[in-house]
Amino acid sequence: MLVTGALHVPTSGSEAFDIRRVPERAVVTVPSQAQLVGRLRRFTADLLRHWRIGEEEQEVAVLIVGELGANAVQHGRSEMTLLLTLGDDGLLQISMSDSGAHTTHPDSGLRPDEHGRGMTIVEQLAERLEIHLNNRGCVVSACVRVKPLPRACKPSD
Repeated sequence: MLVTGALHVPTSGSEAFDIRRVPERAVVTVPSQAQLVGRLRRFTADLLRHWRIGEEEQEVAVLIVGELGANAVQHGRSEMTLLLTLGDDGLLQISMSDSGAHTTHPDSGLRPDEHGRGMTIVEQLAERLEIHLNNRGCVVSACVRVKPLPRACKPSD
């Protein structure tokens, strides 16, 4: 479910995203399920293309969303929320919150040597990384510097 405007973010593969009326701030809340992380990644790519963000910067943001989403699924409970905000200062803030108790699900499907790599990747890609724990779960925010393309340029589809 999308909280911003009238945009609906589908959770089934048969529906398409409608990003025509998305402002430079979008909030998406979906069930905390591994198969929905890919939907959040696609939503992010479509939204950043709509915001005219360059392809390389889109890829960085999509990778961060994937890593933060995987963490939210692994450590969260019922749902995860993605907040994307493009500031006038050229910073794209990517925030993922979960409703978790900060424990790893026993059936995470990850090999022991794969734990913890995601946050290291995010830390390397982000200009700033913040992690806030509260009684409702965890909020991880990563900021990356982006530069929207001029109107004459059209990002590749």
